[in-house]
Amino acid sequence: MALFGWVSKVLYIDLSNDKVWIENVDPEIYDKVLGGEGFAAYVIYKRLREIKGPLDPSNVLVFASGPLTSDLIPQSGRVSVGFISPLTGIWGSAHIGTRFAYEMKRAGFDAIVVLGRAERPVYVYVKDDIADIRDA
Repeated sequence: MALFGWVSKVLYIDLSNDKVWIENVDPEIYDKVLGGEGFAAYVIYKRLREIKGPLDPSNVLVFASGPLTSDLIPQSGRVSVGFISPLTGIWGSAHIGTRFAYEMKRAGFDAIVVLGRAERPVYVYVKDDIADIRDA
């Protein structure tokens, strides 16, 4: 199966444990989800039993872009941010239209998943298939 527009990698960032890792995605998953929103929903669904509440560190924040993200296609740089909403306690999402989607794909990731809660101000540095948690 050809993976047009998908990179098959997800970056996981665990702020509670200062860990960063990359997981490969089974190509079959991409046939079951629709774009970045569907992929974000899939990642949260896999972890749903572990999430204790929307404001708990067990909640997940998923930044995902779809297969049509390209620097050459106008208005294709969209990122879907998925989470369990503090307002409703169920699925919530937001959408961002910037170069972030393109740069995330260029760095080699279909999605970035943020887990946990940092004890101090930090930021995540991502470039060319690598990532690092750094002090802010």
